[in-house]
Amino acid sequence: MNDPRKRVGAGMAGAYRVLVAQVGPIVAAVALCGAFLRATPAHAGLIDALDEDARALQLCVDRGAPAEASGDYVRALEVWRGCAEEARSQGWTASQRRLEAQAELARALVSASPYKADDPGRFQLAVLERAARQETRTWLTPTVHDTFRAWVATEAGKQRMSSVRTITVHWEGGMRVDRRKRDPARTEQVRASELLRRYVEDLGLRWAEPGSPEVDVILHARVSRKDLAPRISSRMGDIPRAEATVMVSAVRMPKLDLTDDGFEARFAAEDADAANAREEAMRAACADVASRTLKVVLRAGIEH
Repeated sequence: MNDPRKRVGAGMAGAYRVLVAQVGPIVAAVALCGAFLRATPAHAGLIDALDEDARALQLCVDRGAPAEASGDYVRALEVWRGCAEEARSQGWTASQRRLEAQAELARALVSASPYKADDPGRFQLAVLERAARQETRTWLTPTVHDTFRAWVATEAGKQRMSSVRTITVHWEGGMRVDRRKRDPARTEQVRASELLRRYVEDLGLRWAEPGSPEVDVILHARVSRKDLAPRISSRMGDIPRAEATVMVSAVRMPKLDLTDDGFEARFAAEDADAANAREEAMRAACADVASRTLKVVLRAGIEH
């Protein structure tokens, strides 16, 4: 999977499968995310298990995301506005906020669309400036991620983001090492670092190993992973379920003398293979951290 969009998309699709498994708060965007939410066979068979709110949101994403991807921004705006109104009328507050944010982004796409062909830099910056001002930390489609990736590859983008482009993680308590035996805490930190590096670089940002002097953004974080009680049992056995959590206590940007509030990425996944469930949960959590970090550095870079 060499295409960065496909690699990050896979992580975000995993995040959605987690959402389906948990039937919990709507956080994957794909935003998740969400950023990156994509209809996959894994969630297609499970969509009926979602509550009405989450099911309606996913159906909206399935209609709005293709319109955005094809450049039909007017159609996308119609979808997001209609879905936001439906969410408001049903009292689905969390979905309403996310859909309204997506509609606001679609309005920026419509307004900037005349520049897309002849002045792509102007188009990209207009969209990203609107995204930076939004309260949401994740989006329902990959439009912001794709736009940022293209923009930050330009000389103008590199210059604008020069003080917040290189990211690292500082594991609270230090990188734990126990050479006498396999240390689960270190194993989780190492795997989370590998995934964070992949997702951060796939967004067009740079990654620095902990301790490197060339660092613009430091994520102060801790990571954990645990097995959960199975939700699905049958005479043939239980379906293993696991949860991964990456808690970012603060995002420091020393060159700008800024510190942003942290956030938590917590996801569960289930799979016939317990190891796959643990890996899926960790991938989803790290993909979400990368998406949320992008929002932090985007706002800092645009505003400063």
